[in-house]
Amino acid sequence: MLLVFYSPLSLTFGGGFEHWVLELVPRLQKYGISARIICTKFRAGDVGRISVGEIDETMRKAHSEYCELPYIFSLPVGSSPCLKFDGLIRLADAVQNCDVIYFANAYALHDLLIYFLKRRYQKPVISGQHATLFSDSIFSNIYSKTIRRTLLKRFDAIHVLNRFDEEVFRSWGLHRIYRIPIGIDVERFKPHDFEQNNQKFRVLFVGRLTLQKGVDILCQCIRTINDYEHLQKYLEFWLVGSGPLQFLVEKVAKSYTNVKFFERVEDESLPAIYRGCDLFVMPSRRETFGITALEAQASGLPVIASNIPGPSDIVIDGVTGSLVQKEFPEAFVSVIKKYYDLWFCEYDKYREIRVRARKSALRFAWENVVPQINTMFSSVMAAQSQQRLPKN
Repeated sequence: MLLVFYSPLSLTFGGGFEHWVLELVPRLQKYGISARIICTKFRAGDVGRISVGEIDETMRKAHSEYCELPYIFSLPVGSSPCLKFDGLIRLADAVQNCDVIYFANAYALHDLLIYFLKRRYQKPVISGQHATLFSDSIFSNIYSKTIRRTLLKRFDAIHVLNRFDEEVFRSWGLHRIYRIPIGIDVERFKPHDFEQNNQKFRVLFVGRLTLQKGVDILCQCIRTINDYEHLQKYLEFWLVGSGPLQFLVEKVAKSYTNVKFFERVEDESLPAIYRGCDLFVMPSRRETFGITALEAQASGLPVIASNIPGPSDIVIDGVTGSLVQKEFPEAFVSVIKKYYDLWFCEYDKYREIRVRARKSALRFAWENVVPQINTMFSSVMAAQSQQRLPKN
C-alpha cells in the first residue's frame, strides 16, 4: 500500500502532526505500507523546529519520500497557503499514483482541493483532525460549521485524536470516524526511578511559546509563586520552547533566578529533561491532543493541564495529575503548591502518583497504537475495493 500524507504546513514546523507522521511512517513498514509526505513550504510565520536533515534521515530509513511545494497567498482566506500551479501539478501526480490519501485537515480550502483530487482520480481520503476544530477566528469557525462539515461527509473516513472532536462529528451526522490517539515511545520516555533525586522541586513546561499554549498564563503563575519567599527558595521552573511570545519567557527568566529557559533542545536531550523534573504544566487554551503531557506522564511526572479537549483524554484528574479551569492562573498556582507540598512532606503519596502516571501512559505505546492505524488504512482500502466491484 502506498500512502500520500498531505499537509498545508511544512514538516519543519515541528508541531503535533509533523512529529506524529515522522514517528508513524517508519513503523508502518512492517505492515507493507510505504509513504510519500507532501507539504508546502508554509510555516505559519513561526520558526522551524525540525531540521531538513532530520526529516531526510527519517525518510531514508523508512524508504519513503518527502517533498515541499511552493505556495502563494492569493485568496482572502486568513493565513491559508495557496499552492502555485506547479505545486498543484506535483500533488496531483502523487495522488494519481497512490492507494490512500491522508490529509491533515487544518486550513481553509485545502479540503476542497483534496475533494477535487479524490473525485478526479477516484482515491479514498482520510481526513485527519490534528488541529483544533474551533478557534478564536470567526471566519474559521463559520468555515468549519459549513464548508468543512459538508466536505467531511464526502471523505471516506475521519481520524480524530480526542473524544470532543468525535462527539462533534457524530452530532453532525458523520460516520466512519476513528478515534486513535498519538503514540509514544515508552522506552525513550521513561523515568530513571521514582525517588526524590532533586534538591529543588522542578516544574517543567515544553511547547511552542504562543497564546494557544498559555505561555502568558504560565509566566503569571511564576510571578505569583515567586511572591512567596519560601516557594521561591525551593521551586524551580524549567521552560523549553520557542515562538512569538519568547520575549515574555525571557523577561521572567531574567527576573528570577529560579527560572531556567532553554530555547533550543535537541530531540535526543528531551527525555533527560523530563526525567530531571518533578511536575509538568500545560496551561493551554486549546489542544487537539497534547503530546508533551503524554511524554511527561511516560517519564513519571504528574501533569497539571487545562481541562480542555485533548489533555482531558490523557490526564486522569486526581489520579495521574490534575485538570484545572483554563485561563485561571490562580488554579494552576494552587495545584502547583499542592504537588510541591506532597513532594516535600509526603513523598510516598507523591511517588504513587508518579507510578500511576507512568502506568497510564503505557496505554499509548506505539505498539498499541500502530495496529489501530493500520486497521484504519486497511478498512478504507477494503471499502474502496468493494465499491469498485461490478454489481450483478
